[in-house]
Amino acid sequence: MTETRKKLAETQYFFGLTQKLFKAGFRDFEYNLNAFIGSARNVTFVMQKEFTNVPGFNEWWASNSTQKDESMKKFVALRNVSVKEKSIGHNTFTLKHDFGPDGLHVVGKKGPTSVVSDPIRFDTPIPEHAYVTIKDDYGERRVKAKLIHDFSVVETYDHGTKQIKFDGFITEANDYLGKLEKVVDECEDKFGIQK
Repeated sequence: MTETRKKLAETQYFFGLTQKLFKAGFRDFEYNLNAFIGSARNVTFVMQKEFTNVPGFNEWWASNSTQKDESMKKFVALRNVSVKEKSIGHNTFTLKHDFGPDGLHVVGKKGPTSVVSDPIRFDTPIPEHAYVTIKDDYGERRVKAKLIHDFSVVETYDHGTKQIKFDGFITEANDYLGKLEKVVDECEDKFGIQK
């Protein structure tokens, strides 16, 4: 296993802990959040150090689209705040209902007159599912929906002149991790390193 892949595994570990502790309602998740942010930024640093003497790597890396990816640049800026200025914390919780790929179906031409979720308590672990009561043309019914729980992060940097904003940090971090994994896969494949 390459050192780069080990660093990626470390990043995935901290991301998993961040999600797990957040879902359970523990404020300790913010420690793992900062560990994830730092570790994720270090994946490409480790890759550059590890592969810099491999013929063709430096040219490949210089032209890699990862370096111009705006969503990835947000994480670089966030890491700079976390490492150089202060610990990153969540700003607000976001809970959404996921009704699956087909969305929420209502009966009748008028659509629902109301859609009301059961209350969600924040002093207990956030459940995987919630129930929604729908009143539409054919009366009242209950629908089970998966809960998507996330949080927002808003931080300023460059002496308050710029802002980094994540409406759904977990969702965006998951995409970021996917991009990191892809670039590590590409690197290992291109330069003949076994995973």
